[in-house]
Amino acid sequence: MNTLKPTAIYIETTNKCNAKCIMCPNTKMTRKRAVMSEQIFEKTIDAISNLDLNDLQLFLHKEGEPLLDPDITARIKHAKNQLPNLKELIINTNAMLLTEKTSIELLESGLDTIYFSIDGASPETYNNIRLGLDYDSIASNVEKFFETHNKNKSNVKVIMQMLTDKHNMHEVDLFKKKWEDKKCEFYIKPMHCYLDGGSSSFQPDKSNYQLNVCDDPFRMMVIYADGSIGVCCWDYDNLYKVGHIDDDSLIKIFNNKKFTYLRDMQLKKNCSNIDPCNRCMRIYGNDTIAKLEPNTSQQKIFKH
Repeated sequence: MNTLKPTAIYIETTNKCNAKCIMCPNTKMTRKRAVMSEQIFEKTIDAISNLDLNDLQLFLHKEGEPLLDPDITARIKHAKNQLPNLKELIINTNAMLLTEKTSIELLESGLDTIYFSIDGASPETYNNIRLGLDYDSIASNVEKFFETHNKNKSNVKVIMQMLTDKHNMHEVDLFKKKWEDKKCEFYIKPMHCYLDGGSSSFQPDKSNYQLNVCDDPFRMMVIYADGSIGVCCWDYDNLYKVGHIDDDSLIKIFNNKKFTYLRDMQLKKNCSNIDPCNRCMRIYGNDTIAKLEPNTSQQKIFKH
């Protein structure tokens, strides 16, 4: 049997969030809200160093807002120093807590890619989707980030992300126009259900039988704030726990019985008894991940 290797790892340095977005199940999460300890983080980075890094994307976010981790920039720097051959290190932020100081630290940390998630182009639309946040403050923070980015002649890739549904679809063109003169790419995609979010743009109801095979268990690992390990970035409560960072090497955990069983059930389209897979609209519906569509030499638009 071939030994599989992950190509994407999410490290949840915190699961705390400063927003209550309509598409996100964070408010339904029953896990303890915390910032990952330094011990768990360093052990995780050390464990990752034993993997094949050339094809590995590392995300330092998961269920929370990464800028709520007071050590996020130091952790990015540590990860890049310990994992010099890493394909890409990424964070995704709502930018509400983005200050000029933090912007400089992020640009100097070794970060490869930063996503700014801004689901609208006006306060009226955005503030009714990203509850608890403020569009004008966020737009100003990101504008200042771009100024610092240009001033420092930074190579950090910036991706402007917009999740769309009936509430904001009318502002897609305004969103692109707002940021089109910046050194950035666009990621514009329909909102997904995120298990219990109820915001699928593809179909309203879950099928009675499994329609699709999910590829996440074949390529992804998630290390949660407490060091426990899961298989999917949508499993916000880690209901399908496959281990803990203290248990074994990551490569052995990635190929353990529980991981292998899930892959077998996925291929057989027989996940009806596996929670949370049996609630997922990616396999019991037609939610799909957006694909890359080229636009211009400077920018790219991602859309379904």
